[in-house]
Amino acid sequence: MFDWVIYRTFEHFNKRDASMAISNTVNFMVLLQASLLVPLILIINLFTKVEPQMLGVDNRIKYYIGVPLAIILIILNSYWIKRKLKSEKLNDLRSKFQKEKYKVPIWVIFFNSYFVCVHMSNNLRND
Repeated sequence: MFDWVIYRTFEHFNKRDASMAISNTVNFMVLLQASLLVPLILIINLFTKVEPQMLGVDNRIKYYIGVPLAIILIILNSYWIKRKLKSEKLNDLRSKFQKEKYKVPIWVIFFNSYFVCVHMSNNLRND
């Protein structure tokens, strides 16, 4: 599934600016993966009842976890996505996923990441 999202995102950014397409794809995938981690953590917290304050009384614990996680995601995605978007692997992705008309428009993919990021930023302001 990530291959499909990677290809669709790369295709979109490549039409706009080919020189920035790979870096924009990497950045978008980091945002998408981070936005998918938030509901996953909430679901896990429903069953385990892990409170971040158990790790310390510092209110900035979310930054201590979030910043290194973002750096790790950027490094891993840079390596992984750049490998996938090399010439032969890109041709494989193109043959698998390129269509004249897609069932899911590109704005649905972008909207998911945007909605979660806006929701997270509102929660950060309220804390």
